[in-house]
Amino acid sequence: MDQSKQNENMVMVTFDIDPSKSKIKDEAEKFAHYLKERYLTVDIFDANTKFFFGSCKIPLFELLRQQKNQIVRAKDCEIFNPENSQFNGSLQVILSNLGKMPETKDVPASSSTNDQKVGRQPTQGSKKVIVSKPMDANQINQAH
Repeated sequence: MDQSKQNENMVMVTFDIDPSKSKIKDEAEKFAHYLKERYLTVDIFDANTKFFFGSCKIPLFELLRQQKNQIVRAKDCEIFNPENSQFNGSLQVILSNLGKMPETKDVPASSSTNDQKVGRQPTQGSKKVIVSKPMDANQINQAH
């Protein structure tokens, strides 16, 4: 992370979860189930006086990507004092979940026929042009 671009009033916490390295059985499914049911509780204190200001709960289910490559959510979470349920303000949070594609070996561009056999997409350098002749409504009606 580039510290020069980060605002001094902002905090960023990053977790990397890689099921291929941990070798835990069904780790991705277990983690998704965990996110679906849990909340992150954030306790907020005054930095100078160490006075407890309040807490907010952030639902973690909003981090579920549901087969998307990434998601980013901006949240405005209400801060409450848990002792008297008094509203003390709000905390602005940006949540993101970035999926990483598994590393693959580079395939030479000349193997486009091999790509089709394996089920891969053609290389980005190739173009597909679709040409269609215009049809008028009379031709469509005569065909039926």
